[in-house]
Amino acid sequence: VMRTFEMTAEEIRSLVSMAYRKFYLRPKFLVMQIARRRILMLKPILKRYLAKRRS
Repeated sequence: VMRTFEMTAEEIRSLVSMAYRKFYLRPKFLVMQIARRRILMLKPILKRYLAKRRS
């Protein structure tokens, strides 16, 4: 991860993580993945999301 004058590496990591969660946990994306039977792909994403919510 890079660092800029405006943001630290940790801030960038945090924003990237939030962007991934917002994209992959959209209802439309989840429904499409379930419809395509790609549930196994969702497992690690949901696991990371739930772990973040607990902490």
